[in-house]
Amino acid sequence: GDLLALVRRGEGPKKLPGEADFDPTKTAIAPAYSGAWLACLSIAESEGQAGLVALYRRAAGGPGQDVRTTPAQALEAAFRAELGTGVAAFTRRWRGYLRDLAAGRTTGGG
Repeated sequence: GDLLALVRRGEGPKKLPGEADFDPTKTAIAPAYSGAWLACLSIAESEGQAGLVALYRRAAGGPGQDVRTTPAQALEAAFRAELGTGVAAFTRRWRGYLRDLAAGRTTGGG
C-alpha cells in the first residue's frame, strides 16, 4: 500500500529499487521492498516462476562471469538474455504495472 499510495499521488518510482533504496539511514525502505517485490511478481506473472529464477540466477553471476562485470552490467545482460528486453524497457513496463495496481486495475500478467 505504501508504494501504491505514492504512485497514486504521482510520486512513484522512476527506477527500479537499488542498493541505496534499502538503507534505512538514507530513506524509508518500505516502498523499495514493495517495489522490488512487485517487480518480481510482474516477472513471475509474465515469465513464470522458472523465468524469474533464471533471471535472478543470471543476474547474480557465478562461475564463468567476468570479474570486471559490474552489477548493473550483469543485470542488463540478464534482462536481455532471460526476458528479451533491457532494464530501461522493463522499468517502463513495471511502472505501468504499478499504475495499473494503484488504479485498481488487474494487470493481466504484468
